[in-house]
Amino acid sequence: MMTYLPFIGLFLATFLIGAIALAVQHRHQQSIKLFLSFSGAFLLATCVIHLLPELFQRGDLNVAPFILLGFFFQILIEFISQGVEHGHIHAPKKAGTFPGLIFLGLCLHAFTEGLPLSNIDQGAAYQPLYWGILMHKLPIALVLVSLFAAHDLGKGTSLVALAIFALLTPIGGMTGHALAQTTGITLIPYFLAASTGIFLHISTVILFETSHNHRFNLLKFLFITAGGLLAYGLF
Repeated sequence: MMTYLPFIGLFLATFLIGAIALAVQHRHQQSIKLFLSFSGAFLLATCVIHLLPELFQRGDLNVAPFILLGFFFQILIEFISQGVEHGHIHAPKKAGTFPGLIFLGLCLHAFTEGLPLSNIDQGAAYQPLYWGILMHKLPIALVLVSLFAAHDLGKGTSLVALAIFALLTPIGGMTGHALAQTTGITLIPYFLAASTGIFLHISTVILFETSHNHRFNLLKFLFITAGGLLAYGLF
């Protein structure tokens, strides 16, 4: 039987962090970049230490192409989202307009990464996956709120859009569960492989792009180290 509590927790954490940032109306791009660095390191360590070994431990080498598929699919998504996942926020051409295409890209990403979460209560890989998604979604919620502020959107519109974004990963998990139940095929490892590919792309790009002119930054290094160590010691 599928459990919904992790999905509720994921939705609430994502929505509340964004809603608090929206209420405070206090934007610090440097703080967001540090948070992104932490989450990027956590994601990368989660992929290398937990997700990849779990995938290949099953002995099914057919998952390997799906890792690449996820990696390149994320590149496609970023053509739509314009790299907002990495903290890129471009000034709008006209204030007050909703960034529909960027938001669509973020929603597509959120839905896709949630597909393997239907097995959150089964297998060693799914707890690290859950925490990896959570650690990734929290800074993205902050970036999304900053994007809405840059577009001069009202708080009501921003909260509705934030709620939709927060819901899409749980919806992805429930969709993955429904597909597996309907088809009778074990699809979850392939969804997990694709999500791993997505995370590998996002984490490496975040870690490379959050440096200014590729200079060494001690504070960023400490956040990256903390993210990697947390992923190593958490499970």
